[in-house]
Amino acid sequence: MNIKTIKTSDKDFATFLRGFQERGSRLYADVEPQVRGIIAQIKRGGDAALRDLTEKYDGHCQISVAQESIENGARQVPADIMAPLQKAYQRIEAFHRRQLQNSWIQAGDGDILGQMLRPLQRVGIYVPGGKAVYPSSVLMNAIPARVAGVEEIIMATPGTAAGIDPVILAAAIIDSEKGISKRE
Repeated sequence: MNIKTIKTSDKDFATFLRGFQERGSRLYADVEPQVRGIIAQIKRGGDAALRDLTEKYDGHCQISVAQESIENGARQVPADIMAPLQKAYQRIEAFHRRQLQNSWIQAGDGDILGQMLRPLQRVGIYVPGGKAVYPSSVLMNAIPARVAGVEEIIMATPGTAAGIDPVILAAAIIDSEKGISKRE
C-alpha cells in the first residue's frame, strides 16, 4: 500500500490544501438538490414514497421483520461467533452499569438543588448493514440505552436483497429479556 505524504513545505501544498478544504462544499452543492427532492417526495407520499425510494436506490424494501424471522436468523449464527458477541454484551453492559448516575435533591438555606434523571421511553438506533456487517453498532447503541432504562429500542438497518445479516439479528436479541424491541 502506498500512502501519499504531503508536507507543508511542498510547493503545491497550498493548492492541495485548498482542494481538500473545498471538496465537501462541492459535494454538498451536487447532492443537496437531490436530497431536497427526496425529502419533498416523502413529505408528499409518506410511507409509500419511502418504500418506492428504498426499492429504487437499494433494490429491495423491507419495513419490518417478524420476531420469528429475527430468531430464525439469529439461530444461523455459529457458536464461534455467538460466544464473542455474548462476551462483548456482558462487558459493554458492565461498563455502562458503572456509569449510571442517580437522581438527587439537596435542600438548604431555602434553596433546593438537584438532578432528576429519567430515561427516554423509546429510542431508535441505526445499524449499518448493507455493504458491511457491524454487530458492534447494535451492542454499542442498544446496551447503553437498555442500561439507562429505555423501555423500547427500535433498530433500523438497511440489509440487502437477501435480508438482514444473521449476525446483526443475533446481536439484537443476544439477551432475549433485554433485546431490541419485539414490536413489528
